Parts: sequence; C-alpha cells; structure tokens
Amino acid sequence: MTIYNGLVASLVFNSNDISEDVLSLGISTPMGIIDVTALDLVGMQRIFGRVDAKLTLKTRFSSAAAGAHATFKAATAAGVSASCVITTTAGPVFTFHGIVSKYDVSVGNDLKLEGDAEISMDTGVAGAWT
Repeated sequence: MTIYNGLVASLVFNSNDISEDVLSLGISTPMGIIDVTALDLVGMQRIFGRVDAKLTLKTRFSSAAAGAHATFKAATAAGVSASCVITTTAGPVFTFHGIVSKYDVSVGNDLKLEGDAEISMDTGVAGAWT
C-alpha cells in the first residue's frame, strides 16, 4: 500500500502557482444525501445527491506579482472564478473549477499578515482526483 504525504508540489489557481504562499489547506468534497423513504418503510432510505468541492487556504501575505494575495485580492470587490489544480509530490492531482467565496486578511500577535481564502466549486462539474 502506498502512503502519501501532504506535500504540495504546486497549487495553481487562475494560472498562478501560489503554492509558495500556502501555509495550510483543506479539501472537502461533500456529497449531498436525499431522503426518499416511502411511506411503507419504517427506516430512512437515502440516495446520493449533488456533489460539491471546497478548498480552504491559509496563506502568507507576500508582494509576489503572481502570489496568493495578488491572486485573491480582486475577490474583495468582484467575483474571481478560475480553474484550480493541486498537484502533490506523491503524484495525485485534484482539479476543479471554483470561485473565490472568501478572502480575509488578518494580522497575528506576531504581526504576520495572513490570508484566509475559500474557493468553492462553481461550474456544476465535480472536482476529481487523478
């Protein structure tokens, strides 16, 4: 059995490789559940509904022209929608098309500027691991 580490080789959003600025990330791919239980059944019966994908990121604040801040800052005033490709060093790749639904910048006690971003699936096409 192959064990993969969490090391990201690249994280490309809107044609910018922002992996150098990513401090942490989370990928969620929830699948909706629909209750379809008939009246003649006592227990719950469920089927899979629509799928979703969301990427949550904590990033460092840098002045790089193609860095995370430059990539996400437009989302504070307008929609930013693009392809997102995450490549791990072990080989698996996660791809989806998403819209930046949140970009917040904060200053920590250590005076570091950090960004919190969420990219949510926007085309109706499920994210996929390859």
